Amino acid sequence: MPIQKITTGVVDASVFSSPTISSPTISGNLSLDSTGTTGVRVPSANTMTFHTAGTEDMRITSNGWVGVGTTTPANTFTVKGTGIVAERDVDTDRLITTYNDINVFANASGGTNHNAFTIRHSNNSVSNNRLRVTATGLFQFDSGYGDIATAYGCRAWVNFDGTTNVGGFCTIRASGGVTSITDNGTGDYTINFSFTFPDANYAVVVGAGIGSDSARIVNSVARAVPTTTAARFKIQSAGGSDADAAYTYAAVFR
Repeated sequence: MPIQKITTGVVDASVFSSPTISSPTISGNLSLDSTGTTGVRVPSANTMTFHTAGTEDMRITSNGWVGVGTTTPANTFTVKGTGIVAERDVDTDRLITTYNDINVFANASGGTNHNAFTIRHSNNSVSNNRLRVTATGLFQFDSGYGDIATAYGCRAWVNFDGTTNVGGFCTIRASGGVTSITDNGTGDYTINFSFTFPDANYAVVVGAGIGSDSARIVNSVARAVPTTTAARFKIQSAGGSDADAAYTYAAVFR
């Protein structure tokens, strides 16, 4: 005789080897083992939880947020625990990942701005801050400062032979962020950047060697005002005369 309705009990696979239930409505809890410790629970309206061995492992809340290891997910997907990924509040920091004592926080600098992140080592104390990218894009790290501070990197650098002139340009040995070196005349060079600076308020550090004679750097303002795409400078010998330098080095910081 066909079974019309099952209100309680277990569907026995020995009777139904491949049971199919069409559009069922389950009220209460659904146990997936004989002990009733593994299955799906409905602890409150529009909330679903998943249990194994009597412990809640995952929850889907009424607003659609998913929590693993937590009954109160604070975001669309929240994982809490001691594994690779974790979430918890420490002051106003939000810990978003943990791995081998390295903690990553979605936070700027102790505020509620989560458009940045901070990496701490060992524990969650701010004294263990190691690296931060702020909401404005500044890169900060601890390198002997005692705490993290903004690092102003070398945005362009070049090593070139100032004694050569091929089509009006000097020979570049190696470089970064530089497309070419214009030879404007004896000891007179222009660095052409491969990108555009946000402004011309950068700093250029230049060094050179002229055979057995030491080189002296001359103020480049008289040659040309720096631009967002190029910087011009001049090399003179120790005696004060313009001179081409076989080994010329320049680094630009911003």
